[in-house]
Order: sequence, then C-alpha cells, then structure tokens
Amino acid sequence: MELGLAGRRALVTGAGKGIGRSTVQALHAAGAQVVAVSRTQADLDSLVRECPGVEPVCVDLGDWEATERALGGVGPVDLLVNNAAVALMQPFLEVTKEACDRSFEVNLRAVIQVSQIVARGLIARGAPGSIVNVSSQASQRALPNHSVYCSTKGALDMLTKMMALELGPHKIRVNAVNPTVVMTPMGRANWSNPPKAKAMLDRIPLGRFAGEFGPEPSGDWLQGSAGGGGVGWGGRQPPHRTWTAPPRRGGARGGRHPFPAERPEQHDHRLHSAGGRRLPGHLSARPTPTPTQ
Repeated sequence: MELGLAGRRALVTGAGKGIGRSTVQALHAAGAQVVAVSRTQADLDSLVRECPGVEPVCVDLGDWEATERALGGVGPVDLLVNNAAVALMQPFLEVTKEACDRSFEVNLRAVIQVSQIVARGLIARGAPGSIVNVSSQASQRALPNHSVYCSTKGALDMLTKMMALELGPHKIRVNAVNPTVVMTPMGRANWSNPPKAKAMLDRIPLGRFAGEFGPEPSGDWLQGSAGGGGVGWGGRQPPHRTWTAPPRRGGARGGRHPFPAERPEQHDHRLHSAGGRRLPGHLSARPTPTPTQ
C-alpha cells in the first residue's frame, strides 16, 4: 500500500541502533527525507553510508540545552518517531537517583521536548503531521528489575494520550506502539539470560523474541495511522491484542478531534491486532502479559 511518504520529511530519535535504525532504513526506502538523531557519531556515520541523503544529528537527548541547540532549527518535519530510550535494570530497593534521572530524561522528557519542537513547527505552518511514540509492553506489566523502565513507559503511554488530545485539533496525529522484546542491542543486554528469557518466551505463542526489523513502508505505524482517523492509539505487536481509541467521524484528516471532548479516553479492548476485527464479548479479556521492548 502506497503511503505517500516520498518527499515527506521525518525525524527519528534513537536512530543509531535497533528499532530506530530499522525505522530510518524503511522510511528512506519509502522515499522520505530523514533526519536521524543519535548520541553516537559512529552509528550515524555508518547509517549515512547505508542510506545516502539521511541528515545526521548527533546529540544526547538527555541534555535539554544541547537538544534545543541541535534541533531548534531543524526545519519542517512532517513525521516524528520518538524512539530513543535507555533501559537501566535495577531491583527496586537498589534504584539510584542517577538511574531515575537518566531514564526519565531520555524516555519521557526528551519526548516532550522534541515533540514540542516538531509540533510548534507544524502548527506555525498550518500543516498536518504525525507523531509516533515507541513505548513498550513494559508500560502494561510489572517486570522484575524494571521499576524505572516500566514507570517511564507507563508515563509515555499517558503522555501519548495527552498529546493526542491537545494536538488533535491542529491535525497532528499522536500514537504509540508497544513492542514486546526485540533483540536489539538493548534487548540482547537485558534478555539473553536463558532462565530469565524462558519465563517470557513461554508467554509468546511463536516461542521466540522478535529480531531487529525494518517496518515495511506499508506499515501504518510509520505515520501513526495511514487512514488519518486514529489518534491516541497504542499498538501492541502481534501475536498480542491491542487497544485503540475509536475515531469520530471525520477524524484528524477532517480537522475534527477524534475523541468527544468530555470522553478523551474512550477505548475498545475488543479490537484484535489482526485487521481490527471485533472479538465476542467472552473473548475480550485483558491482553496476555508480555515483556519489555
């Protein structure tokens, strides 16, 4: 399916490795102009060699002032993918101030800052746009040693809803995707221990974690919702079910906010990830517990 990404300008954070790098590759292949943000220059250098024309920006998103300098003049952006994240594993009783500060700076505060920069530019131009926040299954389920990570991703899910509520009237869609374990460098660091991994693999029908992927250009999540109607959506990757906020007639494309003003969190848990079909009431139980990104 053609999404019309050719010529559109996208910004991807955490672009040096894993999901972010694969996202840049997919957007580049679809003809988008991509700004790739990473804190590691070597990763950006190799990415530019793979994807000529990608615009690299090297900055630590945990540094507010440096981020403002690096991205404040980034220019028009049509699509933002907030993917950058850190996962610092500590038992709850051993969580440190440093781990809290770093995790919330990158996983949540940076999303606010970069999204503000992009959204203000879209509003100033009077242009529609899309923001995709890469959350995690860890936002929904408690996992040992993930106290801070789970908390940041839970906060990111709520931030996504709030951004959708406030940016929707400006024709800016905001959605979240919630991957399970993906064997990126971060995933391998946290889930390569066989006993730890087995407990999670036993809950996954395929019996394996996802590998690094390049979302096909036809993947709706690349720009939030290809149809333009869904906003405030959080997609859990197959084989698990999803929750979504059903759009009002007209949706963001028609300039109307997808939620009734008095009911901004209207979700239907009976929507299945495979094509959005409605499940019978007796099958609409809560999703299977799933692991982190």
